[in-house]
Amino acid sequence: MTLFDRSEYLARIQRVKSEMARRGIDLLLVASPANQFWLTGYDGWSFYTPQMVAVSHKAEEPIWVGRKMDAVGAKFTAFLKPENVVPYPDIYVGSTERHPMQFMAEELTRRGWDKGAIGVETDDYYYTAKWDALLKAGLPNAKFADAFLLINWCRMKKSPRELDFMRQAGRIAAEMHRAAFEKAAPGVRQCDVMAEVYRANIAGTADFGGTFPCKPPNAMVGEICSAPHLSWTDEKLVPDDLFYIELGGVRHRYHSPLSRCIYLGKPTERMQRVAKVIAEGLEAVLAAVKPGVVCEEASRARNWRRCGSA
Repeated sequence: MTLFDRSEYLARIQRVKSEMARRGIDLLLVASPANQFWLTGYDGWSFYTPQMVAVSHKAEEPIWVGRKMDAVGAKFTAFLKPENVVPYPDIYVGSTERHPMQFMAEELTRRGWDKGAIGVETDDYYYTAKWDALLKAGLPNAKFADAFLLINWCRMKKSPRELDFMRQAGRIAAEMHRAAFEKAAPGVRQCDVMAEVYRANIAGTADFGGTFPCKPPNAMVGEICSAPHLSWTDEKLVPDDLFYIELGGVRHRYHSPLSRCIYLGKPTERMQRVAKVIAEGLEAVLAAVKPGVVCEEASRARNWRRCGSA
């Protein structure tokens, strides 16, 4: 069930190990579910309990450590050999007497990976203060180093297969917006529009299906659009409503975001002018993007300041 060939996973791991070596890191502990997925292929909604991937220069493959019932999922989705899928029993789950990071420290010690410089994702959402304290207590012979975003930078350059998935996700995103445009009308509830968006999200296209995104879409109407991260309601749309929807199509966990506005009526001249400027800016950015260009240069290419906007 792995999405990529073993050779691609090993190439990713080698890329990470090269960066570890450059930073003087002997062992990398990965808390981010997205980074775990990229390194191993493991794809399960199980990270509400502690799980971690460890990358060592001493081993070709990383190890995945997680809850026993989820180890089966790792064997189905990860490219790892069975001995590198390490489950901890449920006595560690929700316990005040023991913690999975204590199990993790013991496993690293058992493998002889308990010394040297250990990199951890210090600012990752899932790497908690308790995890940090227990790992440091359980690995007293190691020196801990900040490795936040180390893997994220390694992920920046995509393989051809990754790009295929992102293009497919983009097609799904387009279908999601198509569904919203077709459903939205005065008298229709916001939630009914979003129900069609979700249907298109999962159904995908005739060629391939989609799956749930990492977060729900942002969907706001009228002046509430000024708050960028709110959600829809069950209120009915009315004439001249502006309905903003930001979403992402998803294919095998690869996301392609897309934002669009729906206007229920005839747009004002000012709205049409703003839409034209945004479209021109996007075209300018696309024309500027090429290997070697940094994001700042791409941002300057849009030149929205000439229209009174930064």
